[in-house]
Amino acid sequence: MTTTTPLTKPTKPTLYHAPNFSSCRPLGVLVELGLVDFPPTTNNKREMLSVGKKRKADEATTDNNDNDDTNKSNEEDVNEEAADTIHVETITWDQLKNDPMLTELNPHKRLPFFFDPTTGLKLHESGALVEYFLETYDPKHTLHPAPGDPTRPEFLKLLHFGPASAYHVAVHLLFPPSDAKELEAKKRQWHDVVVPTYEQALDQHGGPFLLGDKLTAADIILSYDLVAASAAQCAKELFEPHPKLQAYHDLVSALPFYKAVYPSEKKDDE
Repeated sequence: MTTTTPLTKPTKPTLYHAPNFSSCRPLGVLVELGLVDFPPTTNNKREMLSVGKKRKADEATTDNNDNDDTNKSNEEDVNEEAADTIHVETITWDQLKNDPMLTELNPHKRLPFFFDPTTGLKLHESGALVEYFLETYDPKHTLHPAPGDPTRPEFLKLLHFGPASAYHVAVHLLFPPSDAKELEAKKRQWHDVVVPTYEQALDQHGGPFLLGDKLTAADIILSYDLVAASAAQCAKELFEPHPKLQAYHDLVSALPFYKAVYPSEKKDDE
């Protein structure tokens, strides 16, 4: 009988994550913001560190071009473990369902789950977590439009469209129902509801990302549903009629955050 190592109670803000679960949505935002202090897998450690390091370096350069002393300070801050990082605890299904400590913290036994021992905050739901992380850790609005920005309403719609709507289509295409009529209904929803939502945003804002020329958390959170659909047996049928969606997926899947959160099965050569 396989034994699972008991989890210890966290001492710093912690996101509980399992590969390919919807916890990938908030994890992608943390990775892009450079807030991950413990990569979910050793294979994608370099990717996670490099994404955040580059973003922090870019912000330091933008904000402090005219101040050498401040630049030096910011360069010192761009390291693998920032002071305000989030611990990522990658867990197994058995730990989610049976670990005593985690069950005490998370009696609903659902992912994603976030716990901050410094405040006692416990939070579920990927959309809520993404909003919380953006409000708390992205004051410069690098990944989300500020209040009053004309793109903010569309951003909020897309942010919640993934978990609330696209997910319930994509997951049933990845794990198809046995009833053929039900499967066909999900395919129609993909073509008639999900795809138009992506493509209308791309058309409205001119691409290449959903809100224009800048990557936002909307792209990160909606990438999860494209991952699920692209892994479905009927993936060719889902993407081939939609070259614009395919091109968008090709773009996003080449980004560092995507490679870090959704590592390929190919192992590093090192």
